[in-house]
Amino acid sequence: MSTRSPFASGYQGARCAAVDSAHDPIPLDRHDSVGRLTCNGDRDPVERMTVSCNRDRTPRGVRPFEDSVTVLEQTWERESGRGRLLVQDGPGVRPGTTAGALTIQFDDPARNFCLVVVIGAANGAELYDRWWPGAPL
Repeated sequence: MSTRSPFASGYQGARCAAVDSAHDPIPLDRHDSVGRLTCNGDRDPVERMTVSCNRDRTPRGVRPFEDSVTVLEQTWERESGRGRLLVQDGPGVRPGTTAGALTIQFDDPARNFCLVVVIGAANGAELYDRWWPGAPL
């Protein structure tokens, strides 16, 4: 049985905190036009995940990172909904490393104003293979 609290960990050990646009920690009830949670993963394979949602609920779309190479772009569908997924290879969280990046967009109006970005593994294909199939979206 899992415990839900600000101090519990999530999928694959992720621990999250509310952050501002500079990714500095802030109280959960304080944000600007975009609410953000950043999560540290267990590095097996996720290093960092960020969930960002527009306060005014305007839809967000997937855009590639300029410093990364796109290896896969596809639509996705699960019982919980559907959307777009972008998989890229790019710079890692730590300087001098490489990592994969997944950017996840939602189609349904209840979540289409949010994006999830996951960084980790050695490249996009590995991150996709090891994290995406079981990700609780």
